[in-house]
Amino acid sequence: MEIPQIALIHLAAGCITILAGTVALASAKGRRLHRWAGSVFVAVMLCLTLSGLYLSYSREIIFTAFLAILASHLVITGWFAARHKDGTTRRVEVSALLLIMLNTAVCLAAGLHLSIAGNDAPELPSAAEYYIVAGFSGFLSILDFRALGPAGLDARGRIARHLWRMCFALFIAVGIFSGGNSNILPEFAQHPIILAAPVVAVLAVMVFFLLRVWLGRGPPAA
Repeated sequence: MEIPQIALIHLAAGCITILAGTVALASAKGRRLHRWAGSVFVAVMLCLTLSGLYLSYSREIIFTAFLAILASHLVITGWFAARHKDGTTRRVEVSALLLIMLNTAVCLAAGLHLSIAGNDAPELPSAAEYYIVAGFSGFLSILDFRALGPAGLDARGRIARHLWRMCFALFIAVGIFSGGNSNILPEFAQHPIILAAPVVAVLAVMVFFLLRVWLGRGPPAA
């Protein structure tokens, strides 16, 4: 079966995203390698989400479109949190807030529809999965409201915002790859423990750096 070109682009973008994100996490924060890897991660992650949106539309799998929007929101707001420029950052964050609020509302509506009408296709996402994405999108909306408030965020708050959003975007990319594309890996690497290890590792690194920031030993902004 011939694989569509856009699917190959999507797969390649996913592999590069994971590689660039790993380098950004492993390199010294604020240094040239970290900045370079972070820039590649953001650019390729956006390509990944755009190709994911197209595949969602062409395959009529709407749920993955909401995940793509969620991941896009995380990398865009995380990127601008580290490169704070009053006018530009505020405009981008306002636009991102409106997008994630829309994502919340539509996911919630889809979940309610499935709860009432029932799911005629068990292989498709359930109402609970839509509620999870809606809940997380709503949580991001609340945090964005806080960031856009009169007090805004101090330097430490913006570092934390940058760290956890970029890490969670990488977590989504690694999770989707492990769950949906593991068939391209060697057979020995398809063991559930091996597939789960990088997903857990990303979360562990995220928590480690957030604790450093909250304890006052955080890395400089990227």
